[in-house]
Amino acid sequence: MHKVIIEVKDGDKIISTREVELKKLNLQERCQYNDLMFEHNRNPELNLYTRVVDVCRLWTNYTDEELNEFKDAEFFQLFGVIVLESTKKK
Repeated sequence: MHKVIIEVKDGDKIISTREVELKKLNLQERCQYNDLMFEHNRNPELNLYTRVVDVCRLWTNYTDEELNEFKDAEFFQLFGVIVLESTKKK
């Protein structure tokens, strides 16, 4: 596991900052993540919000109650960070 910082901004003003701990995916979780990303690449607008939350849920150990405290913009910011993290060489 390692921590990342997500920041949501409105122009230069920081609206929210959150430290998020990402977990290391096991093989089954990695397959689920890749399936979600293939689906996203094929049709990015279909069920977009659900897919973003599913990716965030998959990569963290947060409960639904904890994730429900996230602002919508924080989900999308975290999704972007996860995509970048997943493409880094290991």
